[in-house]
Amino acid sequence: NPNPNPNTNPNPNPEVGLRVDAIIAAGAAQPVRKATKAHNTNADVAEYGLRIFGNLAVGSRHSDKLMATDALSGIFAAIDAHENNEMVAEVGCVALGNLAFGSEERKDTLIKAGASGRVATAMEKHKGRAFVCECACLAFSHLAYGSNSRKDRLVREGAAPLVIDAMERHLDHTGVSHHGCSALMALAMGSDERKAELAGAGALERIVEAMAAHPRNAGVAENGCRAIGNFADGSDRHATALMDLDAPRAIVNALDANGGGNGHHSVARYGCYAFATLANNSDVRQRALLQAGVSARVMQAMHTHGEHERVAEGGCLAIAALASGKGILCDGLIADGAAARIMSALDEHDAPGVAEFGLRAIMALSLDSTPRISQLMEAGVARRITRAMRTFTVGHVGVAVHGCGALWNLSNGNAATRDQLMVAGVAQCLVTALREHAKDPGVAGYACGAIKRLCKFSNVHRETFKGAGAIPRIESVIRTHSDKSIKGKGQQARRRLKSRRLSLLAA
Repeated sequence: NPNPNPNTNPNPNPEVGLRVDAIIAAGAAQPVRKATKAHNTNADVAEYGLRIFGNLAVGSRHSDKLMATDALSGIFAAIDAHENNEMVAEVGCVALGNLAFGSEERKDTLIKAGASGRVATAMEKHKGRAFVCECACLAFSHLAYGSNSRKDRLVREGAAPLVIDAMERHLDHTGVSHHGCSALMALAMGSDERKAELAGAGALERIVEAMAAHPRNAGVAENGCRAIGNFADGSDRHATALMDLDAPRAIVNALDANGGGNGHHSVARYGCYAFATLANNSDVRQRALLQAGVSARVMQAMHTHGEHERVAEGGCLAIAALASGKGILCDGLIADGAAARIMSALDEHDAPGVAEFGLRAIMALSLDSTPRISQLMEAGVARRITRAMRTFTVGHVGVAVHGCGALWNLSNGNAATRDQLMVAGVAQCLVTALREHAKDPGVAGYACGAIKRLCKFSNVHRETFKGAGAIPRIESVIRTHSDKSIKGKGQQARRRLKSRRLSLLAA
C-alpha cells in the first residue's frame, strides 16, 4: 500500500503479535538495519527498510525489542539520506510514530535522539503532500502523549504551527484532520500555557473546521471532541472562544453521524466530555448548549452506548455540568429523561467514576426545587445513592462529597421525602462519609447540613442518627474545621440531635 493509513493504536491481534515476535527473534531487524546503512543512497532500500521497521513496531513489546537491536540508527540513516523523497518521509514518520506508541522511556529516548526534528523536517519539506503530513501528525501525537517536558520540547521545536498549517492546507483530507486533532489534543494536555499558545496560533479554529468538514469520520469526530474538551477544561476563555466558533454544532453533527453501533462509543464518550467542559461554570454557555440540542444528544449517547462505562461516566458528567446553572435548564434536562439515564448508568456500572458523576448530576438537578426532588425520588434516587455510597465512600472522596451533597439537596424536600431517604439507609451513609473523610470540607459541610435537615421535626430520625454514631463524627468536624460555615453547620446538626425542644415539636 503506497499510502498507508497510520494506525493510532498499533497493538496487533494475538496471531499477528506472535508472528512479529518470531520475525524479530529470528534476527530480521539486524540485517534490515545494516541494509539501510550500507545502501543509504538507494531510496528503494530506504523505503522498504522503513516499511519493515514500521510494521514490526506494532505493539509496545515489539517496539522495545526493536530499540534493543539499534533499529533506530537504521531508521535515521534512511530518513537522513532521503529527506527530499516523499515516500521515504512518509514511511519514516510511520516507523517513528509506531515506535513512539506506549512506553514513556522509549518516547524520551526517541526525542533525545532527534526523532521529533526528523518528523518536523518531513513536514516542512513535504507540506504539500497530505499523506506525509498525516503520518507526521501521527508521530507528533504519539511522541507528545504523556510527559509535560516532552510536550514543552515539541512546542519549542515548532511542532504546533506545522500541525496547524497542515490541517489548514489539507482540510479536505480525513487523515490529516484526524491525526492533526490528536496531535493538538496531546500537545495541549496538562498546561494552561501551552493551551494558550496553541489557541493563539489557530488550533481552535482548525479543530472545529476539521470536525465540520468530516462529520461522518469517526476518527476525526473522536479526536476533535477530545481536543475541544481538553482546551475547554478549566478555561472560560477557550470555552467561550469554542462556543463562538460553533463547536457545539460540530459536536452535535459528529454525534448524529456516528451515533449507531458499538464501534463509535468513543465518539459518544468524548462528545459528552466536550459538552461538560464547555458548559462548566457558565449559565450563558449552558443555555446556548441546550438551545443547540445538546441535552437530547447526551441522553441518546447514554441510551445507545449505556453498556460502556466511560460513556455512562461522561454522560453523567455532562448532565451535572449542564444542570449546575439556572433551574429552568434543570427542568429541561429532567423533561429530556436525565433522571432515567442517570439511574440506568448507576444500575449498569459498579464503578467509582460513574458513581461520582452520577451523584454529582443528582446533586445538581435536585438543587432548590421541590418538584424536581419529587421527580427524582419517584425515579428511585434514594436507593441508588445509598448503594453507591456504601460501595465507594471508603477510598473515594468524590463519591462521598457528591453523595452527601445530593442528600443535602434532597433532604430539603418535604417530610415524606425525608422519610423515604431514611428508610433507604442514608443515615449510615452520611456517618460513614464523615468517618472516612471528616477533613474534607465538602463532605463535612454537606453531611452536617443533610443530617440537620433530615432530623427536622422527627425524633425517629434523630434517634437513628444517634444510634449510627453521628454525634462523635459531627463533633470531630467542629474540632477539625476552622471555616465558620462548616463549623456552624456542625454545631447546628449537633444541636438538633441533642435538642429536647425537638422532641416537643415532633410530638
